[in-house]
Amino acid sequence: MAKQAGIIKLTGSIDGLNFYYLKGKPVVRKSGGGFNGKRIRKEKRYARVRENASEFGHCSSTKKWFRLALGDFLTRFKDPGRHARLMRLFAQIKDLDLTHERGQRRFHHGVLQPKGIRLLEDFAFTPESSLSDTLGDRGNWDQLNKCYTVHPKVFNHAPGWDGSTHFGLEVGYWKLDPEARKSAHVLGKSEVYPVENPPGTLSIPLDPPETHGLSMVLVLLQAYQEINGKLYKLSGNTSVILETVYCAQP
Repeated sequence: MAKQAGIIKLTGSIDGLNFYYLKGKPVVRKSGGGFNGKRIRKEKRYARVRENASEFGHCSSTKKWFRLALGDFLTRFKDPGRHARLMRLFAQIKDLDLTHERGQRRFHHGVLQPKGIRLLEDFAFTPESSLSDTLGDRGNWDQLNKCYTVHPKVFNHAPGWDGSTHFGLEVGYWKLDPEARKSAHVLGKSEVYPVENPPGTLSIPLDPPETHGLSMVLVLLQAYQEINGKLYKLSGNTSVILETVYCAQP
């Protein structure tokens, strides 16, 4: 690689030479070499590139399926960083696949590991705030009695909740089959409560979908404001809190 000299600085390719800027300085190098599709597909030294590409593509398509499956909740708010966080999560869980060689590891095998299911349950859909931060209690899903129960201790206005007078609470139960890319879910009735002196105990029963798959119970908290006796949802990316309260293998 050589540096360009002279008054006129070029960019592009001329007679087998590539002219471009590197860290703000004009440089030139001979064309050719580097990556190309045929070499990546055929040559042994690019095996790791092929392996990474295969696993990345799998994580990307599985993440898209997951996002669409949870669409009833995820479409309630926008999150510019969600894609990158989910990709990191799915790559971490994919790495836990101990039954396949590198390049063939898959999310649906990694999530069967105890750490995999724990990573999925601990994923922060709304990292700016949580149920515990806002209500003073995360709540608990009772799988035996099919009921979510939370004991609000104190209401702390989450970021973006200024002016809220009420909060809505909604529970959803998902059954997910990431290998077959199938899903089913049910949503409970959304209940709205005042932020001042809410009930000491809130219980929401919900019958799970009657299908096989990974179980996920998500709780959505929505900020409301009362104006002239009517309730209006607050807008903005932080007006919703979404959290997984239960996650279990099939």
